[in-house]
Amino acid sequence: MPKIVINRTQKTAQYYVEDLGNEIKLNMVLIKSGSFLMGSPEDELERSDSESPQHLVNITAIFR
Repeated sequence: MPKIVINRTQKTAQYYVEDLGNEIKLNMVLIKSGSFLMGSPEDELERSDSESPQHLVNITAIFR
């Protein structure tokens, strides 16, 4: 079984709380515009078929 590593860093972010009613609140956080490579390369150890194809993802910030 792979070792699970969790690294936490406290930072600040733009956010707001959306009240969904019935005492349910949803924290909405700004995700800045940018790009990242999603998926894993075909030669990665312990790679799963669900991690392909590797592709570029573009994010456009939509925080209102």
